[in-house]
Amino acid sequence: MTGEILRTALEFAANGICAVPVASDGSKRPALVNWKQYQERLPEPQELLTWFQAAEGVGVICGKVSGTDDTSYRDWE
Repeated sequence: MTGEILRTALEFAANGICAVPVASDGSKRPALVNWKQYQERLPEPQELLTWFQAAEGVGVICGKVSGTDDTSYRDWE
């Protein structure tokens, strides 16, 4: 499943969508302590490769960084 999650995150990134890993505690919050910086910038490819090696799901930071007016956070498992 991790390979599929990584592929999904990389596909989002290739389409200009800001993908971050979701927390493994079931809360569906971003797994990153300092995720708010990604409201302003897309992650670097190496960040994605590191984050999604053991991620349990993909979250998307919506809004300007992902080319939408929606300012919410979405997750996919």
